[in-house]
Amino acid sequence: MFMSFGTAPRILRIYCRATVVEWDQPEFFPLVRKIAKAKRDAFDGARSVILGDIWEVTTSCGYGVPRVKKGLYDEDASDSSPHKSIQEVLHEGPYGGETLTELAVFEERPTLDKSATTKTQSNKMNKYQVANNANSIDGLPGLRTARREAEQRLWLGDAKARLRRIAAEKEAVAKSLGHE
Repeated sequence: MFMSFGTAPRILRIYCRATVVEWDQPEFFPLVRKIAKAKRDAFDGARSVILGDIWEVTTSCGYGVPRVKKGLYDEDASDSSPHKSIQEVLHEGPYGGETLTELAVFEERPTLDKSATTKTQSNKMNKYQVANNANSIDGLPGLRTARREAEQRLWLGDAKARLRRIAAEKEAVAKSLGHE
């Protein structure tokens, strides 16, 4: 998964089956040359190359992902004074405070709150949650409140999800039954 912490919100998810090629395998150095576009044969300290057999790529809005405070990289940012030091910018907002942590570089995106407020005020939040939260992105049962509102039988959805999960673990099921 890749997320934008910049001004344009976006999440990119790459679904794949990964294969690890370690440095002592014959395929390793040809892969490094391919990655480096034949400009080098090795990367110091590289332990492996990860190959991904991608079967799906999706994007979503990213409105819930915080953004990096613009005042940290743009002195002319409209929402920060050019007279503020980096330390002053870091101490601002919900992630600032007296003791700075790695979260101090972030600020909230106002988009998600504005959207939620608009939907709530126009009585459209339940409908939105049914449409978007009854199932997760990967098809698993979602929020129980959204599933109830969608008139789903919770026990049935949970049972189906559990059976799909068990069926996906064929090797573990076979070993537990003594079939190796």
